[in-house]
Amino acid sequence: MKAVIVAAGMGTRLRPHIEETPKVLLPIGSQRLLDYQRAALAEAGVEDVALIRGFRGDLFTDPDLTYYENPEYERN
Repeated sequence: MKAVIVAAGMGTRLRPHIEETPKVLLPIGSQRLLDYQRAALAEAGVEDVALIRGFRGDLFTDPDLTYYENPEYERN
């Protein structure tokens, strides 16, 4: 099974917490939001995960993910 995580947006409603960090990389408790998402997907049997990145896309470096770029993230 496959999944797509949309993580390109700037998350402006979470300012000032996201000035330099995408919202899915923010820690919530002991893990980042992205870690919780991936754990839930793995538990559901999802083996192939793609992530759409935009804002601070350079911070997404997990080699187990397939990445797609959204250069228009500021407008959509």
